[in-house]
Amino acid sequence: MTTHDNNSTASTIPEKPTKTPPLAPVRVKIFFDWKRALIPVIIGPGMFLIPTPGGLEPRAWHMLALFVATIVAIIAKVMPMGAVCLVALTISGLFGLTPVVPGKGDVGMLSGFANSTIWLIGIAMLLSRAVIKTGLGRRVALFFISVFGKKMIGVAYGFALADLVLGPGIPSASARGGGIMYPIMQSVATAYGSEPGPTARKAGSFLAIAISQIDTIVCAMFLTAMAGNPIMASLAGDLGVHMSWTSWFVGAIVPGLVALIALPYFLYKIYPPEIKDSPEIAAFARGELKDMGPMSRAEKVLTADFVLLLLLWIVGDMAFGINATVSAFIGLAILMVTSIMTGLLR
Repeated sequence: MTTHDNNSTASTIPEKPTKTPPLAPVRVKIFFDWKRALIPVIIGPGMFLIPTPGGLEPRAWHMLALFVATIVAIIAKVMPMGAVCLVALTISGLFGLTPVVPGKGDVGMLSGFANSTIWLIGIAMLLSRAVIKTGLGRRVALFFISVFGKKMIGVAYGFALADLVLGPGIPSASARGGGIMYPIMQSVATAYGSEPGPTARKAGSFLAIAISQIDTIVCAMFLTAMAGNPIMASLAGDLGVHMSWTSWFVGAIVPGLVALIALPYFLYKIYPPEIKDSPEIAAFARGELKDMGPMSRAEKVLTADFVLLLLLWIVGDMAFGINATVSAFIGLAILMVTSIMTGLLR
C-alpha cells in the first residue's frame, strides 16, 4: 500500500521542462549611408529656410523642398526607394505639409493610397515579380528564340515577340529587359565570343541595342507596360480625357506593331552584326527549355491568370463594367488564393 502511494506520488511529479533555445541576437546597424545622406539633409533644410518666393504659399515651398530632398536621396541611393519615400511621407505628416486629416483644399498624407492608378501600378509590379520568379518570363523568351533563332535577325524578332507577350503584365522596362531578356541575350553573345570591346560587333552590341529599343516600343503599347503610363492616363483624366486600358491599346497597337516589325530589320541594315547565321542559338534555347522541364503548376496557373487579366483589361470595362484596377485585384487575388504570390513574398 505504501509502495502504491509512493508510485502514485511519483507519477504526479511534472517532468522538468525542456530549455527553450535562446533567440538569435538581432544585429543593429545603420540602414543608410550617412555620408550620402548628408546631401539631401543639407539640400532639404537649406531650401526650407530660404524665404518663400512671392506668389507661393509657404506650405507649397516647403513641400517642394521636401520633394527635391527626396529625389536627391533616391539618386544618391541613401536607402532603397521605398524606404526613402516612407521617410519623406513621415516628414510631410510631421510638419503638417500633408495632414493625416486634411482640411478643405488640403492634400491628405495618405490620400495617394486611395488613388486607383497607384494601386494598378503596385499590383502590376507584384504580378511582374511572379512572372520573373516562377520562370514563366524566361520560358516565353526561350520559346520564341527557339523558333526564330536560326538567324541573328530572327533572335531579335524572338525577343520582340517575347517582350510583346510579357509587356501587358510587367509594368517595368528594367524588369522585362534587365530581368528576363538581358540574361538570355548575354548567354547568346557569350556563346559566340561576343564580349564588350573588340568583339562586341559579332552579336552582342546588335542584340543589346535591339532589346533596349524594342522595350521602349512595348512600353508605349499597353497602359500597364510602364509605370508612367497610368499616371499619364490619370493626368489626362483630370483634363477631361478618359483613357481606359482598351482605348490605350486600340490607339497604340497599330503604330506599335509597325515599329516592332520595322526596327529589327532597320537596325540590322544600319548596324549589322558580324555573325548573320545562328543555328546554335535555336538549339541552345531548345536545350534550356528542356532543362527547365515541363511547365510547373505555378506557371500554368500564372499563365491562365495572365490570359484572364488580358481579357478583363481589353473587354472588362466595356462588357462587364470592371475597370483596369479591379481587374488587377482579381488577378492578384487568384495568385494569393493559389499561394503563388504568398510564396514569393515570404
